[in-house]
Amino acid sequence: MSKSGKNTWLAISVFGLLTGLVMVIWPSAALSVLGIVIGIVMILFGVLQFALQWKIEPNNAFSGRYILAVLVTLAGIFLLARGAEVLLFFFGALLLIDSLHKFRLAFVMRKNGLPDWKLTMIESGLFTLVGVTLLFVPATVGKVVIVLCGLGLVINCGLNIWVALRVNKLTTGRSFPVK
Repeated sequence: MSKSGKNTWLAISVFGLLTGLVMVIWPSAALSVLGIVIGIVMILFGVLQFALQWKIEPNNAFSGRYILAVLVTLAGIFLLARGAEVLLFFFGALLLIDSLHKFRLAFVMRKNGLPDWKLTMIESGLFTLVGVTLLFVPATVGKVVIVLCGLGLVINCGLNIWVALRVNKLTTGRSFPVK
């Protein structure tokens, strides 16, 4: 790895470590910032999609992409106006829809004699519980999810930093052939 690549990796890891610590220490603030960032991204995506579609097909007012662009823009505005709990509600709904689909998939797998149908059934059951919980108690579950993600970032980025420093110490002054 080049020196600039290693420095970039270290900088990203330090940023991730600090972000993870913020998520663990202030989960509500982190959730609010996440909601704002995703809301802004959704608005920008929707407006850009609308403008691109207008340029590509100016005479097709009934294109599904126009409708998608408007819906995404409205969802972003709604997210900015109502806060991060709306984001968690959306995530809960998506998890619930996906897990119900996986229940069906598990039954199809069992019917066709595939061996991992039980694992798929267990996974879909767990994610159904998480989805329903996010739908009805988004703030509490959201904070727990943010803290767990923050802990994951702290551990992962801390290990990245340790590995980078350790590899640097072990390889200082040595050259390795590039293949």
